[in-house]
Amino acid sequence: MKKISLLTLLVLCCGMVMAQKVVSEQSVPAKFVEDFQRQNLDVRNVKWYQLDSTTFEVRFIGNNNELQSVRYKPVGTERCYFVDLQYCPRAIKDTVRHHYSKYKITEVSIVSVRRESSYEVRIAQVKSFLFLKKEKDVRYLLFKPNGEFIKEK
Repeated sequence: MKKISLLTLLVLCCGMVMAQKVVSEQSVPAKFVEDFQRQNLDVRNVKWYQLDSTTFEVRFIGNNNELQSVRYKPVGTERCYFVDLQYCPRAIKDTVRHHYSKYKITEVSIVSVRRESSYEVRIAQVKSFLFLKKEKDVRYLLFKPNGEFIKEK
């Protein structure tokens, strides 16, 4: 019983820490909000996140019913289109399987910056217990559109 109580407390604490990243639209710089509203007219489920003191990300469902995000940084804007794992290029899957064998791909997105596109792949060591999944050692890998490895972020 003590283990279950401790596990429940741990899950609740983790949820509270993760929830602190969500910010209201009023706490986001006006120029970011105006830019987002001007470029994305027909969107829903809009959530703003503060990634660090100067970087904000907005995640939303676009008019094509796909999850998308836009990261606003002082140096520019990144647009991310989330990709289902089944559409991830085989070269990327092979690179992760051979060079990061203890990791699992948890998220794939196409990142567009200044008309240049690349794949950003989130990998992690995933541990499962019943219905709980815990990720540790999360890493981000960048790939060219043809699946060629660029670097680890």
